Amino acid sequence: MRKSESSKDVEFWRGLDAEMARVRRLRTPQHVEAQIMAALPTHAPAATISPWYRREFVVTPTTALLVGAALVAAASIVTALLVR
Repeated sequence: MRKSESSKDVEFWRGLDAEMARVRRLRTPQHVEAQIMAALPTHAPAATISPWYRREFVVTPTTALLVGAALVAAASIVTALLVR
């Protein structure tokens, strides 16, 4: 690595550090903070996650056709192996 590249890197990271320090000192305006707090729910949401075996089972026509084709292919492979 050349010295000029190294000094450029150091200057970049020093500038980035200075910018991050400046941004960290910024305060959220009071009206924005009030809007955020007003948008928060007043109570914790109820647990709506249910176990996989209690969820609704939806079969689309495409899925049904794919599963049917897979079953026919598997049955034909097993039959061919048994007949041999």
